[in-house]
Amino acid sequence: MKKRRIMMFISGAAVLAVLLAGCGSPDTEAETGAAAESQTATKSIDETENVISEEQAFYDYLQNTVIPEKGLASMEVCTVENGSKGAGLSEAGALGLLSAYVRDFDNDGQKEMAALFLDTVPMKNTSLGRFSLYSGAGEEEAVVLKLCLYTKGSDGISLSDSVDGLAIMEKISWGPMIAGYQTVDGMPYIYGYSRMTDEMTYGPSPFMVYHVENGKFVYDFIGGRIGWGQGSESGNLNEIAGAAGMSIVKTPLNDIFNAVQKLNGNYEEDIAQAEDIGGIVMGYVSIASSQPGMVTCQAQDDTYLREALENDCETVMDKLTAEAEAADKAAEEAAQAALEQAEADSPQAKAEAIAEEISAAMGISMELINEKEDNGFYSARYQLPEYSVLYIQLSSETGQLLTLAAYAEGGTVTEEWLNLKDTVLKSASANLNQDAVAQLFGDCGFGYGDGLDVGDDIRVIVGNAGTCTMMIQWPR
Repeated sequence: MKKRRIMMFISGAAVLAVLLAGCGSPDTEAETGAAAESQTATKSIDETENVISEEQAFYDYLQNTVIPEKGLASMEVCTVENGSKGAGLSEAGALGLLSAYVRDFDNDGQKEMAALFLDTVPMKNTSLGRFSLYSGAGEEEAVVLKLCLYTKGSDGISLSDSVDGLAIMEKISWGPMIAGYQTVDGMPYIYGYSRMTDEMTYGPSPFMVYHVENGKFVYDFIGGRIGWGQGSESGNLNEIAGAAGMSIVKTPLNDIFNAVQKLNGNYEEDIAQAEDIGGIVMGYVSIASSQPGMVTCQAQDDTYLREALENDCETVMDKLTAEAEAADKAAEEAAQAALEQAEADSPQAKAEAIAEEISAAMGISMELINEKEDNGFYSARYQLPEYSVLYIQLSSETGQLLTLAAYAEGGTVTEEWLNLKDTVLKSASANLNQDAVAQLFGDCGFGYGDGLDVGDDIRVIVGNAGTCTMMIQWPR
């Protein structure tokens, strides 16, 4: 109402200026200019109102259409039986709309709303349902962060697309679930991460990435660990899951991936950690083991959704815009810093040189699939065509080589792994006494799980605990 009164005043001033000019005012040019400025100001106010009303329309749609059907997720602590936590959370009113974020997600000049729901879906409908690990799960209920996209067309606002499980917690597990977005080269990429643990062992920790294109979600990437205990899913994870397989290394998404892996499911600790994740966090859910057979659930909304629903959304949009601008600037600065670092004499450059040497000696190309710098160490993983992995670890401070390893995909001995193992043992980068490691060449078996001293306090491990492993370790 206040803005309308301002508009009426400005419009009246413009008319008065024109009338004075028609009466032969000596300041005709000045008053004509004032009229033009007034018209510009009126147009600016109109445009501002249009932007606000566009955003408000999304929140009104949630309030009037979505929430009556789906409910609003509770922010209160809830304790439920683990094996049937989906039903327990539903009965407690914990499920429903968690977070919502309005921005132009596909850079087409039109804004969309991405919304997160704490929900339950059959495991077969999630990305993990495609893996052999869950081939028997079928209709088993999983608790998920469901991602929905709402767009505005000529017929109003409607649901355009959805993802049944941006973050996933299967039937008997507990752990953290988190989702947000990070811009890469100006394009927002929406990510989700979860880590599962049960009473027996640790389980999958998938990291998934999507972007929006033509009102639909495009599945870009799945990474992280897909397995239980010491066993892991074999094959190309992205191909199995139906993802495009984009490379996230050397992008801010890789920093996000490394940061979310530090979450442990403890609500207070994870909320403190979330401040250092980067990008924009949209929502977080802690499912934590509280006592035998029971878990506690607590959610966190980072999009000010409830404030926007209770009040005018203008203040909320100001907060979100400021945070988005800061996050985008930080992403640009991080990308520039990473570029400069890559060009310098760094652990990254040394790891690349080692990988290039071994790749050239084998005559086989390999792809960098993950790199990480944490607690004074830099590590990189390179994947070969048949999914063997070369692992390199160096000191971040000195660049000293600390670990060089060859892993097979699973516990089956393959020619590719044998070739990689022998090439690493013979490499100039390893610089090992060849007489001391001669017994480790070829199909040497796995009787060196405790390590073989090959001189200069260097140990070589050849073992198989669900994954064929050859690991060279230098003193630290």
